Amino acid sequence: MGTIVGAMLSTHAYTFVDPATWDTRRSTRTRHNYAVKYGSVPPEWPEVANETDAEIERRFATIRSGFAEIRRRLADVHADTLVIIGNDQDENFTSHVLPQFAVYTGADFRIVSRTAGERATAAAATTYRGAPQLGRAIIEYALESGFDPAMIEQFSGDALEAHAHREPLQFYDPGATQTVLPIFVNAIHPPAPSPARCYAFGRMLRAAIERTPEAGRVLLLASGGLSHFPADFPWREYSGPLTIGAVCADFDRRIVAEMRSGNGAALAALTNAELMANGDDELRQTIVMLGALGPAVPTFLHYEPFYRAIMGIAVGCWDVIPALGG
Repeated sequence: MGTIVGAMLSTHAYTFVDPATWDTRRSTRTRHNYAVKYGSVPPEWPEVANETDAEIERRFATIRSGFAEIRRRLADVHADTLVIIGNDQDENFTSHVLPQFAVYTGADFRIVSRTAGERATAAAATTYRGAPQLGRAIIEYALESGFDPAMIEQFSGDALEAHAHREPLQFYDPGATQTVLPIFVNAIHPPAPSPARCYAFGRMLRAAIERTPEAGRVLLLASGGLSHFPADFPWREYSGPLTIGAVCADFDRRIVAEMRSGNGAALAALTNAELMANGDDELRQTIVMLGALGPAVPTFLHYEPFYRAIMGIAVGCWDVIPALGG
């Protein structure tokens, strides 16, 4: 039967670029994109000025150590499939079709290198192996279990555009050594799945893997979160006091504490309103992973809030996967 042999959590976006470039990226991309979309941009948060280069380097060193450990585990675990749980931000899915959950059931797919502001071109493509047999098995079990995820047989142009999936693969596995199964969760387009629904989807995902002999050894990677208010945050649905660039570090630390104690189930009790209020819409991907893990305790989980990166950055790994129970 299939076995989940470990799991990883990684934020993306600013997480994967040199902190020396954060100020430029924040100005020319995040704040610029907000101004283009909404006509003006609020002032910077005062905490930006308080984050010195030296202080950022000191705190980001812990995050870098997490990068190295994730890469090492990807190489050492020899998983048959890496399941990446991410969201889509008008990349592979647009307003024409916005599934709440979706599973890739196709074969090989491409990830194409790009620079900021440019569409992907075929010149620098890397091909990753898909996991169609496992993907279809998850779809079939989901349908038996009261979930109706979309089935993706092929990406447009055979290219995985969603940066929540693309960026971790390019950063952690640029040589395409892993067989990869992308799973999508709607995060930024209200209405979106509740934390309870995401946790239940994760439990279903684990059961589907464990009942599929061909699944073999499976690693999970949740890509997304924690707190951040970027240009493509659902601002039109938001009515709170925060503005672009805010970071709700206290809320993040509460979430991280629950994960460190193996109490991921507590996150299922959160509401969509709490996620929206704290800029943690992408926490849904992590909650799916936690549903699959049950009461597992991470071997490490590093978290640091960075206003110059407009986000709470986190990396973590789970090794021991206890019985799901219930």
